[in-house]
Amino acid sequence: MKKFLALLMAALLLPAAALAELTIAGCDVSAGGYWTTDGTDVLTPVSSSDEWHISYDADANILTLNGALVTAGQDTDGLVSTVPMKIVLTEGSVNSFTGGTITPPAPDSGESYNASRGVYVKGGLTVSGKGTLHAQGGHGGGSYGLIVTEGHLTVKDSAVEAIGGDSIATSVGLMVHWNVNLTDMKLTARSGATNSMHSYGIWADNVLAENCVIEAHGGNGGGHCVGVYSGMDLTDTKLTATADLHCPSSTALSTIGEYKQKGGTAEFSAGTEAFRIRNKTFTLSAELEVTGAGTPDGELGPAVKKQDAYAFVLGDDPNGTQVPLRLRIAPPEEAPLPPDDPGDGDGAPLPPDDPGDGDKAPLPDVPETGDASAPALWLMLALLTMAGAAAIRRKAHN
Repeated sequence: MKKFLALLMAALLLPAAALAELTIAGCDVSAGGYWTTDGTDVLTPVSSSDEWHISYDADANILTLNGALVTAGQDTDGLVSTVPMKIVLTEGSVNSFTGGTITPPAPDSGESYNASRGVYVKGGLTVSGKGTLHAQGGHGGGSYGLIVTEGHLTVKDSAVEAIGGDSIATSVGLMVHWNVNLTDMKLTARSGATNSMHSYGIWADNVLAENCVIEAHGGNGGGHCVGVYSGMDLTDTKLTATADLHCPSSTALSTIGEYKQKGGTAEFSAGTEAFRIRNKTFTLSAELEVTGAGTPDGELGPAVKKQDAYAFVLGDDPNGTQVPLRLRIAPPEEAPLPPDDPGDGDGAPLPPDDPGDGDKAPLPDVPETGDASAPALWLMLALLTMAGAAAIRRKAHN
């Protein structure tokens, strides 16, 4: 664990070249201005009247993105800000920042193997606007898609994709040291494969989301892979958390605080644990229920005490087949209407030939003539005819 923390902190240290207020692909843009991009590490200065992809207001620390596509060069991060930052995405724009590949240190040099980062912001980050922000780490000692330290991440109305690349030690899609506050947005966070250590889709103190879609996946790690490692407070949100089945330890969600859910749905799938509740605080609104499958008999794995946590775990598979444990939190499925129910709310099927007039009484059979009195008339005529014939016979006999 000490080695892991040392590598993690080394990965978060800013290199000397990134001490400027704001750098993009190694280019210092702290003074503000307008630039175009071409998908590489080249930023071309332009005037505000020209077409531009990046605009930075240095006085307000507001970065406006209008289709910015940046891929950093060797040993360089995509975007690094040493001050709190606001990012505004123009409507419909897709903006991408990818960290460069990190050169490994010489053998026995004692130097750290640095991390590659797509977007790194110190002091807090706010993202708004109806566009997309894609942040992806390259290959390195560690790889991080989007990192926010010493502050919160707040996103409203946007789509954010945070992707950790393959790495030697640790890969994280989204890492936030404080809270993640999400409203009316979609978050995709995935980590890559690691050779020796851990892989996390989301790593944060708490995720608070309202009316959002969150998809998190922990990639194949040499140690532990986790879809979400955070406390959760979800309102009307769809959460999907998964972890690679091939990890030595695979957990879809591991809470480091409370898990609260009001409305929405949550689905978990992993090879070892569906989720782990560290503080044993698990709160669902009344309309939600927990269901699951994936154990050999198809039933929900038991909640068992496991060190400092309670977890839903995968049972032994007698066939030796690796089956993911799946868990779902959602409103119960609505019962289907009985056959022939017109959907009037009473749930009872209609009797045959009922016209649906509410009395639920079947209509009598009606001859093809449509005259409901015809059978009675024919019977009366027949009786009269028979009575008349009998009277004629009696008279003739006398």
